Amino acid sequence: MKNIVSFILIFFLTGNLFSQYKPLVPDFRINEDNYPATFIQRNPKLFSNNNEFIISWEDYRNGDKGYYAQYFDSSGKPIGRNFKVNSNYDICFGNNNRFIGIRKNYVSDNIYGGGSIGYFASIYDSTNKVIADNILLDFMTVPLCGTGYLGNDTKIIKTKNGFLFGARDNSKLRLQRLDGKGNITHKFNFSDSLNISVISFDIVSLGDAQFLTAWVGNAPTYDTTKIIATIFNEDTLKKSPLFDIKNLNGNDFINGKNTIKNIAVNDSVVLIFDILDDSLRLNYRKYSIKGERLTLDSVIDLTNNPTQQGFINSFEVVQTPNKNIVAFISIWYFGYKYLNKIIVFDEHGDFLDIYSQQTEGANSYLRKPFFTTDKDYLMCKQSANDIYLFGKNMFNTQDSFKVNDDEIGSND
Repeated sequence: MKNIVSFILIFFLTGNLFSQYKPLVPDFRINEDNYPATFIQRNPKLFSNNNEFIISWEDYRNGDKGYYAQYFDSSGKPIGRNFKVNSNYDICFGNNNRFIGIRKNYVSDNIYGGGSIGYFASIYDSTNKVIADNILLDFMTVPLCGTGYLGNDTKIIKTKNGFLFGARDNSKLRLQRLDGKGNITHKFNFSDSLNISVISFDIVSLGDAQFLTAWVGNAPTYDTTKIIATIFNEDTLKKSPLFDIKNLNGNDFINGKNTIKNIAVNDSVVLIFDILDDSLRLNYRKYSIKGERLTLDSVIDLTNNPTQQGFINSFEVVQTPNKNIVAFISIWYFGYKYLNKIIVFDEHGDFLDIYSQQTEGANSYLRKPFFTTDKDYLMCKQSANDIYLFGKNMFNTQDSFKVNDDEIGSND
């Protein structure tokens, strides 16, 4: 007991003594960016044009979830430092070093189920500052019962005077034009004029203010499924006559998001791709920018095994600096394995080569690469709560470095 009393007395006197002294210097920070980070940075995505790209990700450096991004030049060298963006749902480069960021806001109806989705845009200038914010692009209602619901997706592309935003709302396809300041200058509802249910769609620029949109659609009686396309002008958004690309069998199962991809080969030719999930085959054909078929359908078997079952995990089509076209496809099949394919076409849209890789885990980074040569490309990934840019030569991994430059964090 005597020892306990003595300890308390000494503790009290010592604390009183130290309280009489002032610190020699004000408080100062001694910790730096943790490695690996102890707060979350995840879900990176890469968005590019021909000369530069942006990587954006979810970031919790300030405690709550936010989004940060980093600019890169054509060689993969960072430009400036991290900056805030409204989301990493979608980003598109525009004119005068501006870009548009799309934010998808889902609100659930907790009482009855279902909910609503709003798509909002922000326009950023060449210094990454917001010049227009919270532009409502589209609003959709998600039904309580999902039976027969075809889902939704969007596409944003650059035009000569601004941007073009497409939205598939269940079976409807809507387009609207924005100028460089984010003002909505024209709207057009394709589905009302088509009298068809849109299951999947994609838009590609053909140059000189012309665009091609292709989609999978059902006739009103649901007894006919087709891949259809039309070409339209930026100034009017009025469609030209439709042309059929492919008739689909009634038993073909369509995977909405991953079915249609278009890419312009040059000033006069466009490649139109489709994948039917049940067959796991890549189909493609050439069309002129006037809508004239130039080749018959060609088919590439993605598994070399007609009995193989699986689903498309990701599907992207990009162009290299020398105008080669590359299709990136990742297939999930039973047993939790992934088969990844890189399929290369030349500058005329003719098949060149195919590369394969099998992995145990999902290679979600196959979603979007940025090519620096015909075989070398840059991608992004999350590792230990940090974001990394890394190089690859087809499936051979090269150097990598950390993208997020956070010097403070919620763990400080």
